[in-house]
Amino acid sequence: MVISLYESGKTLWPGTGFEDEIGNDGGEGFNINIPLPIGICDDVYLEVFQEIVIPLINAYDLDIFMLQLGMDALAGDALAHLELTNNAHAEIINQILRYNKPMLATGGGGYHFDNTVRGWALASRNVFKYHGI
Repeated sequence: MVISLYESGKTLWPGTGFEDEIGNDGGEGFNINIPLPIGICDDVYLEVFQEIVIPLINAYDLDIFMLQLGMDALAGDALAHLELTNNAHAEIINQILRYNKPMLATGGGGYHFDNTVRGWALASRNVFKYHGI
């Protein structure tokens, strides 16, 4: 299953990622897009995560988590129009770590160098801290 939270394709290139794009053939129903409006902040983003993503995780009892941490969602990014702080990504990682399942987190997006570096550093710190490293 792929769950994506990102800026709506109505306002961001490449114009994809709408709610009705749910997968094809044998993968139908295993792609969940949650397009977000411009200007969304941490509180609303985390509420969406809590209300939609957490129940999906619980229902599917996933074996592994693969996160693509798109730092272009951070405020001040040159590409996207969201207003997240690094705390949103860090909190999502903290919630996922509670499942005690393997996790692969990769970087992606992020066109404001300083914000992107801080975001990935904070996300990595939370993972290392969880594992006692």
